[in-house]
Amino acid sequence: VTVVPLLRDAGATNAAIDGLLRTVPLIGKIRRAFALSRFCAAYDMQLGAGVNVMDSLQTAAKASRSGLIRNAVEAALPGVRSGSQVGPLLAQSSAFPRDMKQALLVAEDTGSLDAELPRLAAEYQHEGLTRLNSFSEWMPRLIYLGVVAFVAYNVISGYRNYIEGMMRQIDSL
Repeated sequence: VTVVPLLRDAGATNAAIDGLLRTVPLIGKIRRAFALSRFCAAYDMQLGAGVNVMDSLQTAAKASRSGLIRNAVEAALPGVRSGSQVGPLLAQSSAFPRDMKQALLVAEDTGSLDAELPRLAAEYQHEGLTRLNSFSEWMPRLIYLGVVAFVAYNVISGYRNYIEGMMRQIDSL
């Protein structure tokens, strides 16, 4: 029970654990979608508030609660300090999906980053909520099937043990 919060919190700062959590069926994709949404929303808010790009990126990376995104931003910061555009630097990382990288690159080139970041945040939030809804729909069914399988196994095992005992009784006669 205490392992889940520990893993979740460790995944917020550690890229290896975050990568491992992303491979967990159902949960990994939900976690990824919400992390991308938080990153885009925080980056947009920081830029909209007039915060410099480096601080905006660092704050957005922390807000994402994703170790992979944090590592991608940390790797991009030296290039940003030297005057490179953010999009191509983030595009080098596997932390971001291809469509998001493309959207950021185009938005940076066309000057529409202020419109693209909220769109991406909403898109990934919608994806996360849709996946979470599916998960919450199927989880009770899976639990029910697990309980039925457990009960069936115990009933069959009980009858098997009973029959084996009866056969031993018959064989001993």
